[in-house]
Amino acid sequence: MLRKLTLASLLVLLASQAEAANRLSLSQYVSVGSPAGVVAQIAQEPPVTADTIVDFSGGVAPSALFNAKTNYIRVLCDSQCSVRIGTSPTATTTDKIIPALLPEYFAVPSGGTYRLSVIANP
Repeated sequence: MLRKLTLASLLVLLASQAEAANRLSLSQYVSVGSPAGVVAQIAQEPPVTADTIVDFSGGVAPSALFNAKTNYIRVLCDSQCSVRIGTSPTATTTDKIIPALLPEYFAVPSGGTYRLSVIANP
C-alpha cells in the first residue's frame, strides 16, 4: 500500500513539472525614473509596451523586436535561463544566466532593431 501511495505521489509530481512552461516576461521602458526631479535607479512606469511573454519551453526562443523608443528592458524568468540581446541573437547556455524569479534590467540601443533570445539553463 505504501509503495502504491509513493508511486502515485511521484507520478503527480512528475505530471505537474511536465506541465510547467518556461516563460520569460519582458517589459520595455523609455527612461529611468526621476521622482521629484532626482534620477533614480528604477524604471519609469508605465512601460512603452505591454509586458510580453516569451515561451521557451521548446528550446531557444526569440522575442519580437523591441519598440523603437525602448532604452531599457526588464527580464523576469519563471525558471533559470540564459539570454542574449542583439539584432539577430541566438541564446546558448554559455550566455548570461538569469536566475528564476529575480528580475534583471538591461540598457539596450533604441531604434527597433534589437530583440532578446532566451534558452533554459538549469
